[in-house]
Amino acid sequence: MNRLFRRVCGVFCVVILLAVHTACAENPCLTVLTYNIHHGEGTDGKLDLERIADVINSVTPDLVALQEVDVKTTRVEGIDEAAELSRLTGMTAHFFPAIPYAGGQYGIGVLVRSSRFVEQHRFVKNMPCTPGWEDRVVFELILNLKNAEYKNPLIRFYGAHLDYHQDERDRLPSARLINEWACKDAVRWLGTEKLAFDVNAPSILAGDLNAEPDSNTIQELKKCWTASGDRRNQLTWPSHNPDRRIDYIMFRPHNRWRVIETRVLDEKVASDHLPFLAILELLPEEK
Repeated sequence: MNRLFRRVCGVFCVVILLAVHTACAENPCLTVLTYNIHHGEGTDGKLDLERIADVINSVTPDLVALQEVDVKTTRVEGIDEAAELSRLTGMTAHFFPAIPYAGGQYGIGVLVRSSRFVEQHRFVKNMPCTPGWEDRVVFELILNLKNAEYKNPLIRFYGAHLDYHQDERDRLPSARLINEWACKDAVRWLGTEKLAFDVNAPSILAGDLNAEPDSNTIQELKKCWTASGDRRNQLTWPSHNPDRRIDYIMFRPHNRWRVIETRVLDEKVASDHLPFLAILELLPEEK
């Protein structure tokens, strides 16, 4: 990306932030991004994390769900990609390994804007996996909004990267597990300490779900979650000529969120996926 492009992105970002501030004058808004970064390798074959960071920084997100993250593997020359993206974006990073790979680890991650949140806890869970296929995980962050004026500022944020095989033998049970864990299971354990959280707390699920909108996997998730965005026009893969939507940002409960904006970022080279963005307004609890 050249200097002119970065300036244009910066101006555009300011305009968006002003519009969001106007739309969310009374209630907090969250800018959420999901991005499969393809371990930083673009469609031009170049490994370039700065390019990935430029895309993220162009929209100043509060939360970013990352997929296909390498930490200290040989194919990324030993770089800790989560730590490097933290440095390049100024956000706090957490990495959740799914498998050992090429001398390091491979999995999913999250970037959190610490000026917006106090992080309370983070948890990770293994998902169903057919023997011989790639293990997958889902993470959960328990966050509090830094807004003392706002009641019930607890946010639960989930990130996932579901299996890519053509059939849904792993994706569908993974969707059921996510629904059970996020929507029904209030108990979490920190060692021997038992914690309980409100299953109806405002929650967001983001990630590369490798499933199209009409699939059984997405229909299963929609039993608990509402998908943001236009299912027909907001296509995310492959980045050079997208013909399907497989990257999502979902939320629950339906009555606690209002969708301000959704869009696919038009960056065709940095990764083989296009990033998907949603701006969500957190509504007060109904009395």
